[in-house]
Amino acid sequence: MRLAVFPLLCLIVALSAPAAQAETAAVDIVAAHCGHPDGCEGGGGGAQQIPSTGPATCSAGDAAGFPCNNIDLGYWFDIDDIGGGEGNDVWGWTDPGSFEEYAIVGRTTGTAFIDVTDPQNPVYLGDLPTHDVPEIWRDVKVYADHAFIVSESSAHGLQIFDLTQLSSVVAPPVTFAETAHDAGFGNAHNIAINESSGYGYVVGSDQCAGGLLMYDVSVPAAVTVAGCYSGDGYTHDVQCINYAGPDSDYTGAEVCFASNEDSLTIVDVTSKVAPSQISKTDYSGRDYTHQSWATDDHAWLLQDDEGDELSSGHNTRTYIVDIADLDAPVFGSFFSSHLPAIDHNQYVVGDYVFQANYSAGLRILDISSISIGVLCEVASFDTFPTSNGPNFNGAWSSYPFFPSGTVVVNSNIGLAVLEPNHVGAACIATPPIVQTSKQQACIVAANKAGARVAKTQGKVGARCVSAATKGDPGNAQACLSADGQQKVAKAEAKLVTTVAKKCSGAATPDFGLTDVPTIAGAAVGEQVALMGDIYGSDLEAAIVESSTDAATAKCQSSIAKSHDRAVQARLKVFGACKKLGLKAGNIGNTAGLAACLDDVTADGKGKIAKAAGKIASTLAGTCAAVAPALALPGECAAAGDVSACIDQRAACRMCTMAGAFDGLVLDCDLFDDSTANASCGP
Repeated sequence: MRLAVFPLLCLIVALSAPAAQAETAAVDIVAAHCGHPDGCEGGGGGAQQIPSTGPATCSAGDAAGFPCNNIDLGYWFDIDDIGGGEGNDVWGWTDPGSFEEYAIVGRTTGTAFIDVTDPQNPVYLGDLPTHDVPEIWRDVKVYADHAFIVSESSAHGLQIFDLTQLSSVVAPPVTFAETAHDAGFGNAHNIAINESSGYGYVVGSDQCAGGLLMYDVSVPAAVTVAGCYSGDGYTHDVQCINYAGPDSDYTGAEVCFASNEDSLTIVDVTSKVAPSQISKTDYSGRDYTHQSWATDDHAWLLQDDEGDELSSGHNTRTYIVDIADLDAPVFGSFFSSHLPAIDHNQYVVGDYVFQANYSAGLRILDISSISIGVLCEVASFDTFPTSNGPNFNGAWSSYPFFPSGTVVVNSNIGLAVLEPNHVGAACIATPPIVQTSKQQACIVAANKAGARVAKTQGKVGARCVSAATKGDPGNAQACLSADGQQKVAKAEAKLVTTVAKKCSGAATPDFGLTDVPTIAGAAVGEQVALMGDIYGSDLEAAIVESSTDAATAKCQSSIAKSHDRAVQARLKVFGACKKLGLKAGNIGNTAGLAACLDDVTADGKGKIAKAAGKIASTLAGTCAAVAPALALPGECAAAGDVSACIDQRAACRMCTMAGAFDGLVLDCDLFDDSTANASCGP
């Protein structure tokens, strides 16, 4: 978070200009937390020092007193043994010649350098004192064998340190001097470096409205300002990459994913003199948008929020963001931990994300199934054993990028040098999340309201077809979105009031609900798409007027009234399964919700079959003398069983709709050809 808090006195200090932009909600969170026995953010208030120790194998969930799973302790440094003060950020550097590995450890009073080549026998080499007065926040990144360091201290600027001198330290520890310094800004919260482009991004500074202050760092000893992006104000943290993801519009562009307190803001910084905002996305449950990291294929983003655990009272939550379309990111499902700790920084390495979750320490999650909205914890190491609660003590950040696999974790009371054994490890069985009766009521009510929007849009579609067959003026395709009688708008308004009434505060679910725009958009969008499936991409061209061909017109009008029944029948079965499962405690995570598709397939009470039968009877009766290719020129025109095809398309659209309602990435292909080819659903 942005606010400076004295750890022992819990006094909120005067804010710099960019800091004053921080949201009142963030102020309230920290202010309310002051006085808590576990202390305040960035501070060790109430935190007990742990003496330096190690190595220790993780056995029976313990390594030298630290709770653990699939991670051994190489060494633990008490903060006083690596320069003192309080710990904050951490980064790393691997000497390209010797392959020796070094931890770069941020502290309130400066930056410590530790040789961790042998994780069980690390060596504290020395300290680079802060350029200005001590400050809780410090951040560091590396480029071209140099460390670039910023701090919230008002006159700190950019410290630059030549890392190659670390190998020549003879009698550690020593006091180092900075190699170079840039005073183009005073305080800053963070710095990111795109090593592929040679540009650094200082954020949360007293320049550029706290936005992206861009530096050319290709010559580390003589950096220069290359540009500024201030269009969305203060940026708290950022990752900038040369984009190589699925959105072909931005292939090869340099793109920044900015956590801007109240949104995920994506910026194209290919041109440093003319950067442009690609998108700005809010999300349900947002409190303080803190930090994010993209998967290696640039298709997904993992977003953390530093305030939601305190404001909403749920467990640690990791938001899974679909960034296949950078212009319209989608906050879909999320991973909910079994612990209530606050999340802080996370980094992706291959199929794993390494999360520093304050009092819960380092948590390693397997993200190999992220495409279906599933993450699972495979390893952990708790650097703050006395609590797992929502407080600001414990792990601030980790560095998981050493070639050896060693991971360093910095906390406010010390540094852990760790040896994970997580690769190939099975998911850790965690207790299911039990939603309260109010949370369950929220999910049920929101789902019903969403289904009502879908049903209303289905009726609008039927009216559009019926009117067009009667020769009424107006474009049939435009009619689908015109909502002339405002009935869809009224259903959407009901959805808004339902969620506001049933889903606020303690009633906010831990899983199983997305935001209102996503629900409404899916309810309307999938129904419109279903019309396209059946009648083709141009409804106006497909409709036959009764004055020209009465039989075909009547068939089209009758079919338009029946396919929504197939959607609604499945939504009801899916919703009933969720309601019963949540109430019985059988559904404790998003995977449990997804399993309700089995109930849809089974159709135990035959309600779906009844709806499908109505389509079949309409085709056999009203449409008996009509050529399907003429009446229904969409995807089912050439199907051997037109009735089954229409029902199949309704099932596909319902599946995608349900996934959007609940924040799930469902395998909807099972409803058409059972082949994972994205022919049905996302």
